[in-house]
Amino acid sequence: MKKSYKITNEQYENIILHYPNIKTILEINNSFKEVFKKKDKHCLFEWLLNTKTYNIPEVNSVISGLESDLDAVINAVELD
Repeated sequence: MKKSYKITNEQYENIILHYPNIKTILEINNSFKEVFKKKDKHCLFEWLLNTKTYNIPEVNSVISGLESDLDAVINAVELD
């Protein structure tokens, strides 16, 4: 069974203070989940455009992968 770990608000704030991209990545992750909840490809396109503006190399790599098989990603969003 996978063990779950929780951090305090103070620990979270300390992490964000030292690694500000973590907060941005969490926001990107949460907004990506929303795309699937809405099941709307236009939300996916908006997410892709907005997320590119952060210009985080690791996130850009994910975006490139999604764009390389965009039809499959659209199907996953709409049919999930």
